[in-house]
Amino acid sequence: MKNSKTLLAIALTLALATGCKADPAVAASEAAATPATPNATEAQAQGAALLKARAAFDNKDYLACAEAMGSLIDTPLGLQHNAAYTTARCLALAGQAEKALELLKRPEVPRLTIVSTINSDTALENVRTLPGWADTYKQLQAREQELESKMDLALRDEIIKRATLDFELRQKLASEKTEELQKQYQENLDWVAQMLTEKGWPGISLVGPVGNSALLSILMGITGRADLRHQALALMEKADPQEFDPEDFVQFTDITLLSDGKKQRFGTVFAHTDIDKFEMHPVESESTEALDQLRLQYGLPPVEEYKQLLIQRNAGAKPQGPSIEFNAEHSL
Repeated sequence: MKNSKTLLAIALTLALATGCKADPAVAASEAAATPATPNATEAQAQGAALLKARAAFDNKDYLACAEAMGSLIDTPLGLQHNAAYTTARCLALAGQAEKALELLKRPEVPRLTIVSTINSDTALENVRTLPGWADTYKQLQAREQELESKMDLALRDEIIKRATLDFELRQKLASEKTEELQKQYQENLDWVAQMLTEKGWPGISLVGPVGNSALLSILMGITGRADLRHQALALMEKADPQEFDPEDFVQFTDITLLSDGKKQRFGTVFAHTDIDKFEMHPVESESTEALDQLRLQYGLPPVEEYKQLLIQRNAGAKPQGPSIEFNAEHSL
């Protein structure tokens, strides 16, 4: 049987391969007290700050990145995107290692940041040369162990194994749809459905960021099984938003709506129609402006920007066909 460290490595590789969020440095984090849910205007302001920080990082303006991301540290969106850790990275890259070290001492940092990755993060090289680093790293390890002591590690490891099996079965089914493979695939999904019935949404507090990403990798790739998609989405909607990555939530919402023959809500799903051409599946919003305002609340860029990003990431690539056959009519 594989040990936990091996399972964690598999899950990280799996999440990268399936496009899920497994980067331990980019997700939600825990604070002593969760901030109140913001209204639409506040959420949009937070989303704008997040986009500003990302743009500044891409432009290597690390001080501007630290300022924008630092403004989010104690906000709901900032907690979901691990603002304290990201701000520390930007400060370190800007040459302000001492300030970065202080931020790394915040108790929420290890909730979604696998501590061993902090010790190898190239952005933090100057931080690790400081006299106080050794003690800070020990504190991070202790905090991580405290958080893990409250998790269901057996469930986490089982979810990771199930996600690995799901990935392998879907690869095989893509080339040969035998009855035995179909049976194994459905039995694996049956286990997920039963687990959700018994546990509710097993969020980050229960199975950690890797277990959570592994579960989402299964749900994002479901073929058929509307019952399971609806069950999972209903549980996510009732759960504390800090228990999953918000970008996973909006994408899974859109996939579920489209699979039901409805319009997507957030405009995250596009069809790759030709080389360097992407078309958005239909959306609920009546205008691009309204859609962009909604996306901003979740820290998502304007839809046209997102489309251009898809083109850049897939430059010259030929369409591989849809991963899900949506019932909704395809249109711009």
